[in-house]
Amino acid sequence: MEFTVRPQNHGLDDPIVISDGSSSPDESSTNDKRLKHSAEEGSSDSRKKLRSSPSSFSNNTRRLESFKRKRSPESIEADCYSERTSECTVSADSSLEMTGEDEICEESIVSPPTDPCSFISSTLPIAGERSVKLPMEGPSKMELKPKLKREKSTKLRNLDTFEIIKQIGEGAYGVVYEAKDKQTEELVALKRIKLKLGMNRFPNRALREIRILGQLSHKNIVNLKEVVSDDVDFKKAKQSLYLVMEFVEHDLKGLLESAIVDFNELHNASIMKQILEGLNYCHNRNILHRDIKTTNILMNSRGQVKLADFGLSRQVDPEDKQRPYTNNVVSYWYRSPELLMGQRRYGPAIDIWSCGCILGELFYKKPIFPGDSEVSQLLVISRICGTATPDVWPSVVDLPSFKTLRPKKIFKRRLRDVFACLPPLALELLDNMLTLDPSERVTTEDAIKSSWLKNINPESITPSKLPQYNCHELSVRSFKRFTGNHNHAE
Repeated sequence: MEFTVRPQNHGLDDPIVISDGSSSPDESSTNDKRLKHSAEEGSSDSRKKLRSSPSSFSNNTRRLESFKRKRSPESIEADCYSERTSECTVSADSSLEMTGEDEICEESIVSPPTDPCSFISSTLPIAGERSVKLPMEGPSKMELKPKLKREKSTKLRNLDTFEIIKQIGEGAYGVVYEAKDKQTEELVALKRIKLKLGMNRFPNRALREIRILGQLSHKNIVNLKEVVSDDVDFKKAKQSLYLVMEFVEHDLKGLLESAIVDFNELHNASIMKQILEGLNYCHNRNILHRDIKTTNILMNSRGQVKLADFGLSRQVDPEDKQRPYTNNVVSYWYRSPELLMGQRRYGPAIDIWSCGCILGELFYKKPIFPGDSEVSQLLVISRICGTATPDVWPSVVDLPSFKTLRPKKIFKRRLRDVFACLPPLALELLDNMLTLDPSERVTTEDAIKSSWLKNINPESITPSKLPQYNCHELSVRSFKRFTGNHNHAE
């Protein structure tokens, strides 16, 4: 008995006659000749089809070669699966609108082939040593190899070794707790990485934060000590990882909202000097923070300032000015006008704008650009910094949302009039930070050397009287809701 089939999976057009073993030896020999003849003709036709369909070139080529070698269907499927998994390790986040053929969605989710603990242990410092600078992140470098020799064991400490005291912060991508290390009796901050329900892949944002913090060591940047996990299996999408960082008593947002801390000009200069020094350390290593705001500026009881929350940070290539990144970064109140207008090829200037917003907030005691959308944010900025026009910002006409989001009314720049109460040297620095054109905006290095900050030594300045209790944004807002008061008195 014979069956005539068309092997569509192999791209062959001629039928193949297959015998079930009941035919005579002559018929079997004839069938073998037919099979060989069909394979030879089909190979020629397949090559024509592969040239006309480049999208399936890789898979079809592998299948054709396997058919010619008369391999089993199991080995063919294994090759195709291996190829698919090696090429498709990154999937775009559907919540973001990304465009461009050469775009690599940086808010994607990595699906590591093994437990992410191996990645973490190879990134974090061990035995008191800081990890060396890792290679630049790129489209095909999602898994990084450390340059230091490390132990093969990748087992992380368990969460049970810490005693969680209370929650001190919460963001879109994690929850922060105050905890105590049972082994050392040291207070630490635990940041739990949020995983979406049913997601069995580790967020790329968390891996990037661990990687970047693992190579940063500066007195004005929060220190990442280690990463711990709970007892649940990660492969079942039920495991949580916690970033163990040094505990800092206050954040700048909580101190300003509490209305019990009085920062004078010297204190404000000390705070800005420390913020800029930590940020300059990042920029010199081609790292953008991309989320500078008062909530992410921590301060201990000695008045030392530390940058925190590197969940949106990114290491960029300074030589590749045309690579696009997402503009969905930085909170609205601290977001620069180029980001609001859709700019996706940006640099350190976006962090400088955020620092300018913080500088004005230190003297003004509240956010200076309170908006709740791109349109309202640009309107608030235009009323103080002037409308973005080609006269003051020549390249603004090239931004994607320039025509749709720009205010219809032309406002004049009146920043020096609005903040006339600031000291003259501080006002000059604020004016240079809040320049509309990012190419004309001051850099972190020039800001540190400005006339207002160049002679400031934060270590020699007596800090302001800070509250004895921990003053974070979450605790202050909880107190206000409980008491119904807008002024947080001690």
